[in-house]
Amino acid sequence: MAADGKRTSGLQAAAICAVLMTLRLLLARAAAQTCYAGVLSTPSTNFDVQFSSKVLNTTLSYIKRPKTLYNRFCFNVTAASPCNSTALCCKTSAITRLSTVSIAIVPACIVKGLTSNFSLSFADGTNAKSAFGFKINKASRKVVANVRIAPKTSTSKALGSTVVCINLPAAAGLCNTIGSLCGGNTCNVNVTTSKFKPASLTKPKSLPCCLTGNVNIQQASNLVASGLAITGNAGPPATLLPGQTATARFVVTNAGSSASPATTYALWANKASVAACNDAGPSTIAAVPALAAGAATTITAVVALPGTVGAYTLQLIVDYTCSVAESSEADNTASQAYQLVVPAGQLPDLMITNILTNPSLTGLLPAGQLVNLTFDVVNQGTAASLPGLYTIFNNLLGLPLCGALGTVSGALGALAPGASQTINVPALPLTRIPGLNTLQIVADSNCSSIEADKTNNVVALPNNINNPAGLLPKLVISKILASPSLAGLLPLGQLVNLTFDVVNSGTAASLATVYTIFDDLLGLPVCGVAGAVTGALGPIAAGATQAVNVPNFPLAVVVGAKTLGIVADASCTNSANGSSNSFAALPYIISGVDFVLTSLSLVPGTPPLGLLSPFAIKMTITNVSAWPELM
Repeated sequence: MAADGKRTSGLQAAAICAVLMTLRLLLARAAAQTCYAGVLSTPSTNFDVQFSSKVLNTTLSYIKRPKTLYNRFCFNVTAASPCNSTALCCKTSAITRLSTVSIAIVPACIVKGLTSNFSLSFADGTNAKSAFGFKINKASRKVVANVRIAPKTSTSKALGSTVVCINLPAAAGLCNTIGSLCGGNTCNVNVTTSKFKPASLTKPKSLPCCLTGNVNIQQASNLVASGLAITGNAGPPATLLPGQTATARFVVTNAGSSASPATTYALWANKASVAACNDAGPSTIAAVPALAAGAATTITAVVALPGTVGAYTLQLIVDYTCSVAESSEADNTASQAYQLVVPAGQLPDLMITNILTNPSLTGLLPAGQLVNLTFDVVNQGTAASLPGLYTIFNNLLGLPLCGALGTVSGALGALAPGASQTINVPALPLTRIPGLNTLQIVADSNCSSIEADKTNNVVALPNNINNPAGLLPKLVISKILASPSLAGLLPLGQLVNLTFDVVNSGTAASLATVYTIFDDLLGLPVCGVAGAVTGALGPIAAGATQAVNVPNFPLAVVVGAKTLGIVADASCTNSANGSSNSFAALPYIISGVDFVLTSLSLVPGTPPLGLLSPFAIKMTITNVSAWPELM
């Protein structure tokens, strides 16, 4: 019995020892660190993967006899995403390189029809096998089913940012979309890097970074408002004055992965809080054109400034009604603080008075009615005004831009305090647009003088046009020729000879107006905005054509994709807000030297004379274009 007891105790001790040894091994294995962790799309790493685009039912150039069409799904893989420099996995390519990108997939998708037709390409559909390899892995005890993409050594060394695409056979019964392959609206992605030893750790291990993330594969546009600035019209230099109009400019960029539809923006001349969808009381609501993914447009608007001195905030929201589905709504707004001041001392103050029209503008007037207009411009200020211009706008909604093109302009002399100038404009043609219209007279329309008050420089005269026959002009731009052609890459400073016809396809003669050509313009411009070249147009009889020849037109002097815009009736004399028929857009690309400041730092050095800081500025300027700079 004693022997049996001893045997039992020995067996229990052995069992306990075995359990402890097993537990120790498990704990040791659990404690063993296999990689440095990070999360994609966060400051913890410079590596990132984002879904960029898709093309459905397409062919692949490297498959000569395709058995099926393909659906192409592209991802942007980058090693240069902004990150926190103190993070372990925020490293340059000299320390870590991309090793693999693994995308988890639905196990049931791994069938012969998919695996035998699966391939990688670049965004243009060319074969990516020179840059990337891949392997489709079934699920195991250690890993889930996945597509493992590995860059070639040369790709990994040079990787900044590139696009690699998964091509799936567009055949029924297969996982033929990225959503069906990943099993939802996101793809679970794991990225590994080459091994390295973090210098910030004590006794660091040589391990790779293991980066995880869920990549949204739903395409969406993303409108971003930026570069909001407000410029005064009086000067020089330009000064923001109470009661005057100012020019607001901003950039709208579609930073999303799909095109955005046309929408609207809203501006508030003064608003304390950041703008939100459908907020009340905007100063301006106007159109934002449709934008392709990655495209941008610069928009100019006229803003009526408050009438008193003080501090104000200009607020902007793009997609004012929030009608566009976006990946982010957080970057649709922009703000700009500004001050309104009146310069100290004596100032001129121009005012329009004694306005007479013959015939009177009361009652119904026939389309194209000619009127004789007289008015006085009086300087009721305390200092002489500078020579400038007066301008008459036949039909302009809202406030005119400083220097805008009107129906008639003339010289306005320098006026001493108390002096006046009488202006006589005979046979001024009113608009042909039926309904209520507005004739505007603007003194100092080119804003040459800084004044005590700008609000009395503009007078609006309503008039009602009767057109029972419904006869209207309709100007259309056609037969546009550019020599040399705008196709291909064009050098900086390129001059082109432009010819085009303006046809009146309407039922009535057009009034005399102007055409304007812009070297870079997206969307319809504001009525009267001055372009690079302006010329006289019309009157043009119904059915008639005017040929326009513009020699040596200078294209844009900034590298990149541009849009040459031609606008007939730029002053909106024959239409209330311009017309898409009277606007033509010609895309072109300027290629040339493009210098970018790539680094800027302070380094110890001898200070210039008069400076106390013992540092010098060290900067690097890089030509990022494909063109060599001239030495």
